[in-house]
Amino acid sequence: MLLESVDQSYAFSGLNTGSPRTTYGFDTTDASQWDLQGLETRADRITSEFYNSKAELAWTVGAGSTIKAGAGFKRFTNSGWQRKVNLSYEDKPGSPAVPTSVLANSTLAPYVIGDVAGTYALLGQSTTVGAGSTVTGTAYDLLEKTSGAYLQYDLNTRLGGIGLRANVGVRYYHTTLGSSGTALVGGVLVPVDVTNSYDGFLPAANLAFDLSRSVVFRLSGNRNLSRPALNDMRAAGTLNLATFGGTVAAGNPNLAPFKADSVETSLEYYDGQRGSLAIGAFYKKMDSYITSETRLVAYDTTGYPAALLPPGVSPSVLVNYTRPINGPGASIKGIEIAGKRDFDFLPAPFDKLGVLGNVTLARGSSDVFYSGVAVRLPLPSLSKFSSNATLYYDTDRWGVRGSVATRSRYRWGDGGNGNIGEYIKGTTNLDASAYVNLTRQFKLTLDAINITDQPIVQYADGAAKRVMTNTVSGRTVAFGGTMRF
Repeated sequence: MLLESVDQSYAFSGLNTGSPRTTYGFDTTDASQWDLQGLETRADRITSEFYNSKAELAWTVGAGSTIKAGAGFKRFTNSGWQRKVNLSYEDKPGSPAVPTSVLANSTLAPYVIGDVAGTYALLGQSTTVGAGSTVTGTAYDLLEKTSGAYLQYDLNTRLGGIGLRANVGVRYYHTTLGSSGTALVGGVLVPVDVTNSYDGFLPAANLAFDLSRSVVFRLSGNRNLSRPALNDMRAAGTLNLATFGGTVAAGNPNLAPFKADSVETSLEYYDGQRGSLAIGAFYKKMDSYITSETRLVAYDTTGYPAALLPPGVSPSVLVNYTRPINGPGASIKGIEIAGKRDFDFLPAPFDKLGVLGNVTLARGSSDVFYSGVAVRLPLPSLSKFSSNATLYYDTDRWGVRGSVATRSRYRWGDGGNGNIGEYIKGTTNLDASAYVNLTRQFKLTLDAINITDQPIVQYADGAAKRVMTNTVSGRTVAFGGTMRF
């Protein structure tokens, strides 16, 4: 349901900050200032099925030596569609005044919203959509079948005065993917049925050297295969259009998986059951990393029919056409420090206190393409700095915990409309939990999440310096219980 207020003034301020403001030249809570523009009835469906089977064997060939082998099969199906009906009431004489109310909670400025159920009833419109309203280019079917096998050798021995624990192995995989639907070919939407298959070997090795009873040095290296997200491989698109333009996000059934070679190492100290301290480093290089391509084009050049446009929108309106592609590659590296300590050296009752936490510094980047130009941006959802800390008090009967989690800003999206990259600003969240063992069989728990009601603000930061805000309240309190048998 869309309401509009015509010939009104508004202004922006603070556009180069994480908290921009919009002011209006009229009373946004006055229902008489708003008219019904249109109704949009939409239904989306995604259906998935997953089947999995595996078998494993282990053979002890000597003291501290074991050979393991296994095989498995996975079958995954995914299908979906989008249905939509748009009705325009703009500039229609005699359009009735629809029921409204004022939204004043969880928003920076109160404004009028429509009563959806009441409006549909008043206008005699249905809130359901049938198969005949399926949006062109949104229906798709995916089928992924993977078979694999592995061989692994485990070792637990000593080299002089140093203990050695290791496992070395290799995994073979074969995947067949079928994607059916519609895709843009030469600027025209056509039915497609694409089948891809790929196979290969993934080696891995993990070594742990017990330098003493308290110190462990770990070293590992492996190759992983990352398959494209099902949402990216579907032969279909998602349309989000408005009077000023919008986005056409298309899938790419020709996406290939990418391989990642990684190395990790850490040095760890353990003080019995009282605590531990570890420092580690990691590096990962990813070939053909899946990134995105965005172009600002006229809607009538995308191949989607003009009938899908909102009422009154010109087919030549500019939209962001986005699709996933295999890029040239990406990498990520970083270090992490983690520790835990019980304060058992303190006098009672403070000897039940303890603290644990970790700090991670990471850097990673990949190319994102805008109108054919590659721009190096941070990897999605990766913060350069993140940390977690928990102060706890545990007894045999009850316990409480308080936690703080902090992370610096991170990339949330690719951007569009002249913006290069969309980011979430840094956040700090406070959580708490408590438990009490009422009996040996029953535990009562209480969890409080995001106590400070930290808002999530997303904004775009790029050449055009346009800014978007979206504040979401996230405070949660939950009670629970656990029964042990």
